[in-house]
Amino acid sequence: DLREGVNNGTYRLGKDGLEIPDLLEAMTGIKPSRFLRNEVSEGDLKEHAGGVTMSDFKLLTTALISKEIQAAPVQAELIADKLYKVEPSDPRPNATPQPWIGGPTRWSNSKVKELEPYKPVAPQNGFISYAPQEKSGATVPFSKEALLTRNSSWIIQSGQNARDGGLITREIEMLKYVAGTLGKWKFGKNDSTFTEYNTYNTAVTGSAVKNSLTANPLDSWTNIDTAMQAFRDMKDPVSGEFIAQPKSVVLIVPMCIFMKANVIKNAVVTTNYNAAIASATIRYEGPNPLNAALTIEIMASPYFDEITGSTSSTY
Repeated sequence: DLREGVNNGTYRLGKDGLEIPDLLEAMTGIKPSRFLRNEVSEGDLKEHAGGVTMSDFKLLTTALISKEIQAAPVQAELIADKLYKVEPSDPRPNATPQPWIGGPTRWSNSKVKELEPYKPVAPQNGFISYAPQEKSGATVPFSKEALLTRNSSWIIQSGQNARDGGLITREIEMLKYVAGTLGKWKFGKNDSTFTEYNTYNTAVTGSAVKNSLTANPLDSWTNIDTAMQAFRDMKDPVSGEFIAQPKSVVLIVPMCIFMKANVIKNAVVTTNYNAAIASATIRYEGPNPLNAALTIEIMASPYFDEITGSTSSTY
């Protein structure tokens, strides 16, 4: 009954008065104080509890603690998972060049006469070298005294803090790639000659990859339009064709301009002036073009601020 109650959620550690010493005594019939004094042997367990072993107790307490840790809300605001598409990791070493098929390529001299066979189109491909794979983790050790005293909430909270610390560490590493402070990938037309691309570039010789604007602070919808134009100028490095841009975008901003960004996005009417008039006193109103042209989700994170230096012009 006890095991079933743990599995179906009837009993929760730290809830309903259930503590680890209670669980131990219920399973073994032995007072926890005897375990603390090292007065219990495996033979005592089998004699008192019909074959209960310390492995049974360990599995049950681990399940209870893990359930409580997993059930607790994360004590941090995380956004990175919404920005990534998860792909299976490649088992090959990261230094190994991997084939990369480019986007669509327009046909060249593709017109044929009636009954003449169509001309073959060879796949456009190159090679890419990805960033190295990383793995990290941590354990939270507890003493026997901690487990056998009535402090399960302390143990659970320590486990939750360790979990959240790992999630925050992962969040920061993922946002570094988004912010352009970490992560270079190498691309080449063959497996020996590579061009290294920074995550963001103000310009790249011989390429349309220009996706960093040095003077475009977020003040109105026109700044978002300028950024979108930079996206539209980008080309597939394999095929050289323009990259299709979605109508739904994510705008990540520093915390200090989060409200400002929402005002720009949600404005119903925008006011502009005629720059051709020197006095700039004649203004006109019009609908916010962002409402018709894009679907924008605005996100902010203190960790993004930490990575970028909290500059209000970085978004």
